[in-house]
Amino acid sequence: MKHHFIINPAAGKGTLTRSLTARIRERCDSRGVDYLVYETTAPGDAERYVRDTLASDTGSHRFYSCGGDGTLCEVINGAPICDRAEFALIPIGTGNDFCRNFDDRAAFFDIDRQLDGTPIQCDLIRYNDRYSINMLNIGFDCNAANATISFKKKKYIPSGMAYVSGVAVSLFHKMTTPMHLELDDGEVIERPLLLITVANGRFYGGGFRSNPLASLNDGLFDVNIIEKISRLTFLSLVGSYKAGTHLEQAKKFVTYRQSSSLLLRFPQKIPICVDGEIEQAQELRISLCPHVLSFIVPSGVTCLSLTAGNSESPAGEEDPAAPDERKNEVEEPLAL
Repeated sequence: MKHHFIINPAAGKGTLTRSLTARIRERCDSRGVDYLVYETTAPGDAERYVRDTLASDTGSHRFYSCGGDGTLCEVINGAPICDRAEFALIPIGTGNDFCRNFDDRAAFFDIDRQLDGTPIQCDLIRYNDRYSINMLNIGFDCNAANATISFKKKKYIPSGMAYVSGVAVSLFHKMTTPMHLELDDGEVIERPLLLITVANGRFYGGGFRSNPLASLNDGLFDVNIIEKISRLTFLSLVGSYKAGTHLEQAKKFVTYRQSSSLLLRFPQKIPICVDGEIEQAQELRISLCPHVLSFIVPSGVTCLSLTAGNSESPAGEEDPAAPDERKNEVEEPLAL
């Protein structure tokens, strides 16, 4: 198997590329690994690299996405369903939410543990003709993510505060979006809504636990449908939304569903947020592709959001990820 380290040089405010590359070369050379380091040059380049690599070589390949969630999404879209491809993540972005589904995020920066990692079979969310591994956000969430982009570039704003800053700015604009939603059980919802999340993973926005029951491999995505609320109510509930307790504490305003397909329509094209990146759409046909992606988990790491192996918390008990997240919080991967 050939190992490809695809580095987004703009990720993580562009400060980590050199140290990461040196660490990759040192460990791979030491172990005699067949590898290649590739730095992307523009949006879409990572996707093209994966697609062209698999087209030109019939062997097996492991692609390490070295960037944020958006870079991981792009790498995966190069070959979302391919039995010759494995995918891994070295999270040097700002939000790094997908790796929060695992109990030891610091391990994702350990090149040896990555090389010794083993695959799990993850679901993917298909939206129109593309794929998401973590989450789609529509409405207020997307507006906040859009505003977050400029804050991510400011060196004086910590990574974990960029999304919070985007939320604060978005509160001064219109908060609802007219939506037409059709679920796979025939239920239709048509009215202005605050936001909708369609989730495979549990986290977004730099640690907001928006979909605390989501699993990476249960054959369903989790849907939050959040009603129009006042700014004062929003401010009173945002803490529970970040902590992942909103399904109970804010259930008056939140409709939670699990689904394998849904249709969303809007009066005109609007921004949608896909794994932290902004796109435009007027219609979204969303479906779940179960167990199609081989994702590499570093050795010794446990996925906290898999149904197999029962790493989920029993109903009503605290998610064991909560204390581990604080213990393993990584703002900047200094170990590199």
